[in-house]
Amino acid sequence: MKQKPQYLYHGSQYQIGVIKPMQAHGVCDAESQQAIYAAATMEEVIPFALPFRRYPDSPEGKRSFESNGINSYLRYGSIDPNGKGYIYVLPSESFELIDEWEWISRTEVKPVEVIEIKVKDYLHTITFSEEAERIQQKLYGRRNRMFESDFAKIEYLESDNVVLHTWKKEAHFDDYRKPVTASLEMLREHKDSIFVVDARNGFEDVKEDVEWGFCYFLPELRKNGCKV
Repeated sequence: MKQKPQYLYHGSQYQIGVIKPMQAHGVCDAESQQAIYAAATMEEVIPFALPFRRYPDSPEGKRSFESNGINSYLRYGSIDPNGKGYIYVLPSESFELIDEWEWISRTEVKPVEVIEIKVKDYLHTITFSEEAERIQQKLYGRRNRMFESDFAKIEYLESDNVVLHTWKKEAHFDDYRKPVTASLEMLREHKDSIFVVDARNGFEDVKEDVEWGFCYFLPELRKNGCKV
């Protein structure tokens, strides 16, 4: 039996004081209950905190997205690059585990903490379908061709058809994986581009990041068919 953590995480587009059970519409009975859904880690609920909107933004509009952990695929709809979302830290007393990662509570829960997230910090985790990309450009214009953090800078050089990934300093775990995932997303946007890594400020990867690279990044890189 999986041990229940002291706190669980719930993602929402909306800022609210008390989280109440809502009717879910999933692909199976476990995902279609009237309940509060939560997970043991913040990363697992980030896709549900991102403000994916219907298009048109009305009850008649459509929205379709799916997620795989922290990464999301927007099939139809839009997201404001300057938008915000909210992660709620919830006491776990009323929750029960219903599958490998989802916990539910059938009674309302008062958060002990609310964490605000910015869409711009997670745009690199979102892949857009061609249709969603067209909607996104119509509403918000072309997306920024650069990602930058304290640890790395990734940019698309159109004249050379190059995705350039420059490490600034040593990075591990999320500080390492966010820029690498941003590179992957940029490679997906620019088919047949050349991937160049500037590792002059290189460092030795920790074991967990090496395993993540072999299990996730390199297979995704091969799927993209980019040149290295």
